[in-house]
Amino acid sequence: MMNDGNNQNNHMEILYDKKLICPLCGTGFSSKKIRSRFIKPEKLDTDFCQIFAPGDPNPLHYFVIICPECSYGFYDDSSRIPGNAREEVAVFLKEWRFSHPKSYCGKRSLYDVIETYRFALALADIVREIHINHAGLNIRLAWLFRGQQDGANEQKYMTEALQHYEQSYINGDFAQTNVTEIQLLYLIGELHRRRQNYAEAIRYFGKVVHHEDKSRYRKYVSLARDQWQLAREEHMQKNNGQTDLQELTES
Repeated sequence: MMNDGNNQNNHMEILYDKKLICPLCGTGFSSKKIRSRFIKPEKLDTDFCQIFAPGDPNPLHYFVIICPECSYGFYDDSSRIPGNAREEVAVFLKEWRFSHPKSYCGKRSLYDVIETYRFALALADIVREIHINHAGLNIRLAWLFRGQQDGANEQKYMTEALQHYEQSYINGDFAQTNVTEIQLLYLIGELHRRRQNYAEAIRYFGKVVHHEDKSRYRKYVSLARDQWQLAREEHMQKNNGQTDLQELTES
């Protein structure tokens, strides 16, 4: 009994109530977040996925916030709802509340967490969220499935993320966020590598290595060189030591 009490106290210390205002209905409410001092990843994957020990708090679990009053879902840097989408959003939220009559403001199970991301992605389609934010939701969901060793769903959402990241690079909407171009180029290359699209991976890693801001972002240049070499090795291994890709060069 004493151990259970201590565990409960530790849990209460990890989570806190963050005061928020719904950007849709204006309702004030509180939703759980993890205190930053308890966020201690064991390592960082090459696509920036934070790896936590089993049972350790993961901030991804509380990234998407859902208003308990109107069920609108939002997160850091989420876009405003365009006026011409409000009616469609209202219908969608009404249907969601009917099928999900519960609050997501407290402690969440993994099932709850995945529900919040799938909800946010459906909402992102309706409000025509910018590509960089749409990609961010997808890649976070892919990371969650990676933590569950669910490779099929990881690849599914990674592919969606990659498509949106490429569109963000093409139309430049990443400039509305804190994501830099060289960081975006590296991430696109790394996701292509993880999808075994080696020619495209090399092409984007090359853009990083030769980027005009490479002297400012040496970390990404170094990462790109390492992953370029890994992509080359993986391609050759896949093809029994042979390569027919002219793109497998940094120059």
